[in-house]
Amino acid sequence: FSGDILTTKEELRKMLNTMPGNLYSQRIMEGDLQNLTAFYGNQGYAFANINPQTRLNDSSKTADINFAIDKARKVWIERINITGNTITRDKVIRRELKVVENSLYNEDLVRLSKRKLEQLGFFETVEISTPRGSSDDRLVLNINVKEKSTGTFSVGAGYSSAESFLFTASVSKNNFLGRGISGSLNAEVSGKRQQFSFQYSDPYFLDSNWIFQANGYRVTSDYEDFRRKSFGGEIDFGRRIFDFSSISIGYHIEDVKLDDFNILVPEFFRQNSDGLTSSLVFQIQRDTRNNPIITTKGNYENLTVEYAGNGLGGDFDFLRINANARYFQPLWKNSVLKFNARICYIKSLSDEPVPLAERYFTGGINSLRGYEFRSVGPSVTIPDGITGPDEEFIYGGNKLMVFNLEYEFPLYEAAGFRGVVFLDAGNAFAEDEAMNPLKLRADFGAGIRWLSPFGPLRFEWGFPFKRQEGEKRSVFNFTIGSFF
Repeated sequence: FSGDILTTKEELRKMLNTMPGNLYSQRIMEGDLQNLTAFYGNQGYAFANINPQTRLNDSSKTADINFAIDKARKVWIERINITGNTITRDKVIRRELKVVENSLYNEDLVRLSKRKLEQLGFFETVEISTPRGSSDDRLVLNINVKEKSTGTFSVGAGYSSAESFLFTASVSKNNFLGRGISGSLNAEVSGKRQQFSFQYSDPYFLDSNWIFQANGYRVTSDYEDFRRKSFGGEIDFGRRIFDFSSISIGYHIEDVKLDDFNILVPEFFRQNSDGLTSSLVFQIQRDTRNNPIITTKGNYENLTVEYAGNGLGGDFDFLRINANARYFQPLWKNSVLKFNARICYIKSLSDEPVPLAERYFTGGINSLRGYEFRSVGPSVTIPDGITGPDEEFIYGGNKLMVFNLEYEFPLYEAAGFRGVVFLDAGNAFAEDEAMNPLKLRADFGAGIRWLSPFGPLRFEWGFPFKRQEGEKRSVFNFTIGSFF
């Protein structure tokens, strides 16, 4: 290294991937230049000139490399120009920026600003350029966006292995009046589920740093052993605490009724099943995903704590803790390694057991894909003499562990086809059981995914490890929608 050295040469060497004794690589050298340029850019030297000077030694077949550095002058942002936003208001874009006019240039903050704009989901592309300004120590930050359609109306029909025939209709707007406000109305009717819902979200409520969300729903779900009817609503207020993190607190209310019980369901579980759940919910979340629907890079972590009690006007008393973590690592040729983990716990705070409607079940295309829907978890045997042969009633657990590992790769990207291979492990545990990783059920499998005009479609085959009596050798599932 020679020229303008802002730190020790040892610290600069740590930024390099070109190492003594390794084969020379132009690609690695270009990455080293980017690392050094970013380091100087973060100190305000936006126009630093770094020139790698190479001296060849023919006899030893080696090369000595010297990085000649001219840092030039520190640079301030003279102005920020935004173009291409015919619908989206300037303030919606500017409030996501981590740099302001007349501030010292910072390469990392400019990149972070671009990433935050891409995360909004309002734009097809976000391009940033930094030409010189009115003097050598000034530059202009030009942000050009290409807006995409953020309003949709869709009607569809299909078939899912979990829900049989289904019909869906939705109206949504993700950037209402260019203000960044989102809302939607949704209806879904299938052979096993009927859902009607609305959502409203304002990420900068009243032009503040607070997040406001509200939704309401009416859902009827037909399970194998009972039918669950629910009607409820949720109001949440949140606040960003770091660049990609937020906390929120909300009030949730839900009226639940179970009926159409299978004869297998013991009276013990039928009691205390209907009533009103009134709860306070605290949530902390971090989301660095590049796209929440089709994710190829980033992380997502969420911790939710819910307290429901008679003191809030409800019929049930319980404490629920749910944790979810998702990791996405891009690999070669547009392939992605994905990992999902869910750990959940619910505890009754009264003498009554955890209601059947609130218990955890697993198995199916969104958890353990080598097992039938809701077929894995604690069960009791209904003895001969009541229903004929002994049968198992799966009543669910108050604890849940599920882990999913996927490798997704392109098949025919022009048409939106991708392949996937996966491993799943998980189980639900009863009150008298510990969450024991050695008792997790596991499966493996493969599938095909298609990003169709009607939404993501998944076709997946799962094969259980250590198959037990009554379980299938393989399970084929297909559905509309993403997994995680």
